[in-house]
Amino acid sequence: MAETVSSSAVTVTVTAPSLVAIAASLPGRARTEAALAARYGGPVPATGRSLATADGRLAGTGAGRWLLIDAAGDGWRLETALQQALGDAALVTDQSDARVGFVLEAASAPALLGFMEKACALDLDPAVFPPGSAALTEVAGVGALLLLEAPARLLVAVPRSFAESFAELLAGMGAGRG
Repeated sequence: MAETVSSSAVTVTVTAPSLVAIAASLPGRARTEAALAARYGGPVPATGRSLATADGRLAGTGAGRWLLIDAAGDGWRLETALQQALGDAALVTDQSDARVGFVLEAASAPALLGFMEKACALDLDPAVFPPGSAALTEVAGVGALLLLEAPARLLVAVPRSFAESFAELLAGMGAGRG
């Protein structure tokens, strides 16, 4: 599923990314972090940050919580592999069917910021929200995951039941159908 709409400032591509949530139990948090670090070759990202991995991007979404985002992966396969690696230290769930992704690309970071400031109260200034940043927030009242993949490229994942409304919102903000 890849539909593209565009405006003079922003191009929007609708995607269906694989999303796998990882929630460490309190006693299993250290084991979970160690297993994820071993699997991905470095420390796990803190809340609000993400790490590029062989499986996609691992985003810190809270204390002992991460979301693995893979644009082209198989969520079920990732869930199974991670659950085997983490055992009873964490709950791992495939949430791929729950959200739709909207990739917003602009010619520049200021153009993307100008577009998003119409609906998102989160400070997306590069000094505060640099590439690799991730946040669970609201965009025009819709709960959303934001992942800044590059200075002018933002993934916004919203609940599937809000996808049509969110697409209409983007169109109203200036992204016309291409």
